[in-house]
Amino acid sequence: MGYAQYFTIKTAPTKEQIEKFTSMVKLIISKSTVAIVDGMGTNNTLPEITNDAVIFNGEGDDSHETFFMEFNDLEWNFVKTNRKPYDTVVTAVLHCASDIMDIEIDSDGDEEDKEEGIALYKSCKT
Repeated sequence: MGYAQYFTIKTAPTKEQIEKFTSMVKLIISKSTVAIVDGMGTNNTLPEITNDAVIFNGEGDDSHETFFMEFNDLEWNFVKTNRKPYDTVVTAVLHCASDIMDIEIDSDGDEEDKEEGIALYKSCKT
């Protein structure tokens, strides 16, 4: 059994919320020291950040399951990161989402497991 992050978008976000969120996701990824690439974990393409979804993974051996957040998907979702380095970015992105949108987040970890990701997110808010 691997380490996972969970989320449920409770209410479809507004256009303004999506724009604010995707802008923050780009900033989080740019400030991260972890290589973040496309959903396949290859360095051929950049993460997909659109008005419809945010899709990314770690790179190469640091990849695991793809983080996929589709804004019109109001179902329970999860991503198994297996505590790979990109989990820090997933944590930051989910905490950002919880500040901007009506979303419920959780993980298999405790507060200590989330510290780096929360710190990354907070560094982008200032």
